[in-house]
Amino acid sequence: RLHRKRAMNLRTLADVSLALAATRSRTEKTRLLVECLRGLAPEERETGVAWLAGVMPGGKFGLGPATIYALRAVPPAEAATLTIADAARQLDALRAIRGPGAAKRREEALAVLLAAATAPEQRFLSGLMLGELCQGALEGVMADAIAAAAALPADEVRRAMMLAGAVAPVARAALESGAEGLVQF
Repeated sequence: RLHRKRAMNLRTLADVSLALAATRSRTEKTRLLVECLRGLAPEERETGVAWLAGVMPGGKFGLGPATIYALRAVPPAEAATLTIADAARQLDALRAIRGPGAAKRREEALAVLLAAATAPEQRFLSGLMLGELCQGALEGVMADAIAAAAALPADEVRRAMMLAGAVAPVARAALESGAEGLVQF
C-alpha cells in the first residue's frame, strides 16, 4: 500500500521561514530545509521550495505594496487550516482576475486569503508577495538541502539548477525521481 503524505499546513512553511531567518548557521538552515522538503507532499513541492527560496511563481498580482501593507491589518485566523496548495490556488485565482474593477476584486480576494491565515502565515505571505522574505535560504543552501533530502550529490543538484534556471522544478524532480529525475536538465 502506498503511503500518501498529507498536505503541509502553510503554518509549517511560515515557521520554517522564521527559523531560517533566526539562524546564521548554514548547517542548521540546511537541516531545517531538509526536514521541511521531506515533509512536502508531491503536489506542493515546487510551490513550497519556491516560496522558501523567496520566489513567487506566476508573476505579479496587480496589487501595489501600499495595498498589501494595508491588508496586513486584516484580523488573522485563530487556527492554522490553510495548506500550501490552498494558498497557492487562491493566489493563482487572485492573479487571474481581469477586467473592470479587477484591482478592487484582487484586493478583496487577498483579504479573504489573509483572513484565513494565522498571523505568522499572514507575515509570510505578505513578505513573499512584497519580496521581503529575508530568511537566508539562498540557492546554495537550498541546493544542499535538496541534495540531502533526495540523497544525491550536491554538485549534481547545483548543475541541474544552473541548467534549469530555477530551483523549484529541480527540487520536484530530485525528490520524486532522484538522479533519474535530474537527467531532464
